[in-house]
Amino acid sequence: MKSDDMIQRFREEMMLRRCSPRTIKTYTGVLKAFFREHSPENFQPEVLRRYILEKHVRKDFSASTLNILKQSFQAFSRMVLKREVVVPIPIPKRAKRLPVVFSRLEIDRLLEQIKNHKHWLMIALAYGAGLRVSEVTKLMVGDLDFERGLIHIRQSKGGKDGMTLLPPWSPRKGRAHI
Repeated sequence: MKSDDMIQRFREEMMLRRCSPRTIKTYTGVLKAFFREHSPENFQPEVLRRYILEKHVRKDFSASTLNILKQSFQAFSRMVLKREVVVPIPIPKRAKRLPVVFSRLEIDRLLEQIKNHKHWLMIALAYGAGLRVSEVTKLMVGDLDFERGLIHIRQSKGGKDGMTLLPPWSPRKGRAHI
């Protein structure tokens, strides 16, 4: 089987397993790059290890990128080659960075600049409830449970549903406490 056919088969297998479009694009991109330099017969653990090492030395990949390369190769071997290929590299450690968090004053200043009520509400909800942009844009009125103070999040990252707290409302200001 040619490498293009194998990559197409890999794409189809991931689609059947309901992988996200972004994962499919990333993993198939890794395989396309590998097969530009190597033939399918070279899909061996030690060749894969050297390939990852060369890419890392040349471009100084982050831990998550190294992990994506490893996972792509292992998933491809499992789904298409129907054999377990363990890429002999250690699981890279990720750098531990603290998130940047705005102060209440900074958020208040930001919200004061927003004139469109719908935009104000979306940003206040995203900040106050800790929602992703995609989660805010998918919200429906029925997802808000004002009695219990909850927000139902549908089909979030990884296709998962969840719940989070609805920020308390201030009748004094007519705006959410954040």
